[in-house]
Amino acid sequence: MSVPPFFPSAGRGDLLFWGGKEGPTVVILESLSGQDKKSLVEESSTMHDWVVWCKSKKGAEEKNKKNGSKKKAHCGQSVR
Repeated sequence: MSVPPFFPSAGRGDLLFWGGKEGPTVVILESLSGQDKKSLVEESSTMHDWVVWCKSKKGAEEKNKKNGSKKKAHCGQSVR
């Protein structure tokens, strides 16, 4: 696991590498197992400060350009 040092804390599941369990949570979707994803769905309902990073869908940006949209859609986020 590689984490940039500008994060005040880092960990995976219940294992903390440094810092505490406060502050925003960044989830790298591709790194999660099926069970981890299931746990994330359950935990995210009580989390208030989090973001999920995932790969873009192939061709999504081109489709937005054709439709005249300048906004980028992100996994787990709706664009209005």
